[in-house]
Amino acid sequence: MGRDFDVQEFLDLCEKVQSKNPLIVVEGKNDKKALKNLGFLDIITLATPLYKIIEIIGEREVVILTDFDSKGIELYKKIKSGCSQRGIKIDNSIRFYLRKSDLIHIEGLDSFISRLVTRK
Repeated sequence: MGRDFDVQEFLDLCEKVQSKNPLIVVEGKNDKKALKNLGFLDIITLATPLYKIIEIIGEREVVILTDFDSKGIELYKKIKSGCSQRGIKIDNSIRFYLRKSDLIHIEGLDSFISRLVTRK
């Protein structure tokens, strides 16, 4: 665990991002469940082809929270590229903040944060 990861700072960041009501893109239903447990509302999974995901995003700001394994990073790059080509605004603040932690899979994010809050 990186020393720079502050759970309260992370939760404040999540609240700030959520206040803009972005569309959150995650890989699967367990990722979606973990983010709902943290208070995120508008979440879609990659259950449809990527080009359809880009169409669904439309004009909205998007947060791409794929896993930090090789597959997740590849998906992130593809979605980011598709969004960039269409001028869709991407908020990477949560993704970049999570890089300070040792978290790999988004589905474990809620329990990861719970453990840190309990430790405080």
